[in-house]
Amino acid sequence: MVNLACLVSLLYVSIAAGSETVQNTATETTSLKSAVADFNRTASANSIGKTQPALTEAEVVAEIRGWIPENTSGVTDDVFEQFQEIAESQTLPDGAELSSCTGWTGYRGYQFQVWWIDLSIKTGENSGYTFRIRDQKISSRKMTPEELAEFMERNQVLKDQ
Repeated sequence: MVNLACLVSLLYVSIAAGSETVQNTATETTSLKSAVADFNRTASANSIGKTQPALTEAEVVAEIRGWIPENTSGVTDDVFEQFQEIAESQTLPDGAELSSCTGWTGYRGYQFQVWWIDLSIKTGENSGYTFRIRDQKISSRKMTPEELAEFMERNQVLKDQ
């Protein structure tokens, strides 16, 4: 499954070079409690994660239950129902993962330090869906002209592939 945790579908937006990602991948049905504990253990060793409040089961469940699918493009009824089942059963299906992202580069010429926590599920053998549990923007800075030129060049190469 492609890790979609840090991908943003905006033109000229990408992950900050060198950003750290922590993941907990379930290899079989896993309790949400266990997955959150594993995530927090990993996050506590992350330079950004250790400064952020620990993830809780209650936060994951509340975010899923409060999700308004009509405001999310591309979400199917089936995917929405799978996430609702996670909230109800407090169990993650095979292949589900909690992950984090600490950087976001390029949007409007800025580099961002973030703490994003995502929950991803498999929807097929090589496909999945990622739902953002937490979106904490920590800081931003204007990219230098050199960084912006390199970023634009890198994105052009990706678009050409």
